[in-house]
Amino acid sequence: MRIISALNSFMGFTPGERRGIAMLITSMSVLLAIRIFQPGNSYQENHQVITAEILEDTTNGSLARKVSNNHSVNLCPNVSGFAVKSIQLNHASANELILAGFPEFAARNIIKYREKGGLFSSRAELLKIYGLEEKIIEGIEQNSHLIYRNNTNTEKTAVAENKISLLELNSADTTELMRLTGIGPVLSKRIVKYRGMLGGFYSISQLAEVYGIDNDMVSRIENRLTIDSDKINRLEINQATEAILSAHPYISTYQAKAIISYRNHAGAIRNKNELLENKVLNSEDFERLSEYLKVQ
Repeated sequence: MRIISALNSFMGFTPGERRGIAMLITSMSVLLAIRIFQPGNSYQENHQVITAEILEDTTNGSLARKVSNNHSVNLCPNVSGFAVKSIQLNHASANELILAGFPEFAARNIIKYREKGGLFSSRAELLKIYGLEEKIIEGIEQNSHLIYRNNTNTEKTAVAENKISLLELNSADTTELMRLTGIGPVLSKRIVKYRGMLGGFYSISQLAEVYGIDNDMVSRIENRLTIDSDKINRLEINQATEAILSAHPYISTYQAKAIISYRNHAGAIRNKNELLENKVLNSEDFERLSEYLKVQ
């Protein structure tokens, strides 16, 4: 109290003057606070301004927007300047599809679909691809012309585009087989592998036995194929071992044992028809297998 009294005496302010000074200080503090925190400062704007850098990922052709807050925002895949004029859906590479605006995962699925023998003849078939929707395709079509298969002249179109001549199925390699509509690297390898297991094809319809190829696909390519049955590697049934016989796709282990047993009992097989006549093989199995058997 003595200190306060001394200050009062020293300053010489009356009680009324002290109250006025306190009110003045309070008002100045409020005004200063308003000035500091008001939203109208020059460094603030009503709308946040962000800088964007458009980057092209040359690895997969996709586009992204990198913003100042370090978040990546996908752009609409249909970006002017990056569109491809026309896209052959049944022949375009993954990169071409991506540059046209297809999402990367959808482009991969399109390639897989084609490798399994699928073809695109309409938008409805394209919409079967997982992840593709109408709005995505519509966006792509704004800048790209999507070319589907011509259903009325499919094979003539394929021949004109790929310049395919008739292929001999028992000698064609994987590269030649890939020229056929719908046959990609996976299916061509499967065809060659299965051909080796059989010893060769005697009918084009046997292609439907290859995993990933169905009857519809066979019907689309059969008029581009020919077969030379002289190129078939046949089994000499009087010399083949049980292991060799059972390795053939058309001969089960039980049937291989039955053939060996009959051969041992007969001494030698003089005509392959003996296997049918003596019920070693039923008529269906014999008909399918007969082309691969020979007797010397």
